[in-house]
Amino acid sequence: MFLPVHMLTGVLFTLGLAKTSQALRVDQDCQAVIDDYCRESCDLRSRGCDYPTVARYSGKSGTVEWRCYSPSTLDNNQTYRGGDCYCSRGHEIQEALSLCFNDVTTVFSTGMAGEHCYRIPTIIRLEQGPLLAFAEQRDPGCGDGGSNNLVMRRSTDDGQTWGDLITIAAGGGAPFSNPNPVEVDLGDHKLAVLLHYDTMNNPTSAHHGSNMQIWSYDGGATWVNSTNISAFMPEGYAGCMPGPSVGVQSMDGTIYFSCHGFGVNGFLYWSRDLGRTWRASEVLASLNECSIALLANQSIAMNCRTAGSFREQLTWAPDGSLLGEIRRPAGLVDPNCQGSLLAHGGALYLSNDNTTSGRTHIVVKRSADAGLTWDEGRLIWAGPAAYSQLVGMGDSRLGLLFELGVETTYESIGFRSWAVDG
Repeated sequence: MFLPVHMLTGVLFTLGLAKTSQALRVDQDCQAVIDDYCRESCDLRSRGCDYPTVARYSGKSGTVEWRCYSPSTLDNNQTYRGGDCYCSRGHEIQEALSLCFNDVTTVFSTGMAGEHCYRIPTIIRLEQGPLLAFAEQRDPGCGDGGSNNLVMRRSTDDGQTWGDLITIAAGGGAPFSNPNPVEVDLGDHKLAVLLHYDTMNNPTSAHHGSNMQIWSYDGGATWVNSTNISAFMPEGYAGCMPGPSVGVQSMDGTIYFSCHGFGVNGFLYWSRDLGRTWRASEVLASLNECSIALLANQSIAMNCRTAGSFREQLTWAPDGSLLGEIRRPAGLVDPNCQGSLLAHGGALYLSNDNTTSGRTHIVVKRSADAGLTWDEGRLIWAGPAAYSQLVGMGDSRLGLLFELGVETTYESIGFRSWAVDG
């Protein structure tokens, strides 16, 4: 089902960040709708302002928002440059924009199956085509320390509709968390889905849960062979929190995941025997909630949340050794929140909140040089938004499963897909 109009006031999609400013560009027809609104509702000629006013997402640093601006207040890039010839109409403009779009599908939402909250989304696309969307089902509220079940829904029509809720692992009072799936080629034309998770949110070295893995051999319908793999984690990191993101499998069959825990410390871990045993890299300080992607040369790109207002990028060799230095690419600002990384069509894509002032404005950026530099990106949701996961959908489309809301951040988990630009 689609989100109703009143749930779309976060300002929807086909929006792109201009390379020269923070101004947003919208679909031409939608731009006409919001410009018409400004022309009718914001006539400032009695104050000596020029007319007609137009709708732009701009403003002073720290106060960027939708407003109706007189042309004289804008520079050549259609960005606010100064003056008081404008009307603050952000909410109304967002309402008008919401009428232009209905392409976000609700996958998990408040009240679904009688539960209060769904968080920490992730998603994969199986080789046969279905999408599997995962989340934590939290009770009694959205806090990290409640009783969490790990749940999943399946789509066979590229995310337009979703099947019944499937419980993968029931916490039974414990905060099961951070589902991390990957489709694994077992050889002999056999495929399975492997899911890693942990059994205690926000662990410490003295008080932690377990690292677990579980398998599905029928496309996510049933889950079996639950195994505790904590003993394979680095010394002192049993119970670390994987991802939250997805795993990857290289051409030689190696399966890779990331993990973090006990402060802001992250690492890569892998299996060369289809999950029977695991090895881990060195543990690196300052890395949190790292997402990984497999590059064409079989090295592993990693992009991480940090304790600051920026994201960090690094690359691992297939043997788990660090290649080069940890970098802070220009433009990768962040409000200290999770993001996701995806290799698709010879490029890297990153989803995260493109701001330092709160969990909002989720953007997908593209890198053509393995994460050294990033473009300005595509705005996916301008309202409250937080954790997310990218997914490739054939050669020409990408999808994003993400937390979003209108008034608050965790009202639902939605899915949106779009054509790849290049």
